[in-house]
Amino acid sequence: MSNANTADRLQKVLGFDAAKGNNGNADAFKDALEELKEERRQEGKIKAKELLKKAMELRAKQDKARKEFEAAASKFDKELGKLLKTIESMANGQEPEPEAEEAK
Repeated sequence: MSNANTADRLQKVLGFDAAKGNNGNADAFKDALEELKEERRQEGKIKAKELLKKAMELRAKQDKARKEFEAAASKFDKELGKLLKTIESMANGQEPEPEAEEAK
């Protein structure tokens, strides 16, 4: 008797007799499931897009910072080169060039 009760309960939940194959409401569940899957895909797509955009922005900032650093390092190398030239001249007993003295 419990078998009949569970079959009746299933029929009530599904809205059709599963044994007879009338799956009109089963399509509703299938459609609902597909909609949920699509919603998750869209949510994932939005999140992926945000992450990719952030990664691209960070990469651009990194590149800009690297270029600024390299420009500053080049400037320091140039100034250091001038100072070393003055130091080497003085070490060899020569008078420092006027430009080099001002660089101090």
